Amino acid sequence: VTLSAPTADDVRMAGREVVITAPLEGDLTVAGGDVTIGPDVRVAGRTWVTADTIRANGVFARDVHLVGREVVVGGEVREPLTVTAESFHVLAGAR
Repeated sequence: VTLSAPTADDVRMAGREVVITAPLEGDLTVAGGDVTIGPDVRVAGRTWVTADTIRANGVFARDVHLVGREVVVGGEVREPLTVTAESFHVLAGAR
């Protein structure tokens, strides 16, 4: 499942592989096996992601909750970040 067009509302997605490449103005809720939030994504609302593997590379304007086996954050988180994971990595360019 891929979100590739900007949206002005909340987004809820579920799938084995979820890829988000476009900005959204509302909240983001995702459940999946492998979730990738691309570097050009800006989430204006709150973010909840539950997945086996999560790669969060966008800009997150509000609170972010990530639950997964492996979580990698490479983007910018402007509000509190909550992570529950077996493996958690923050990439060098993350803020």
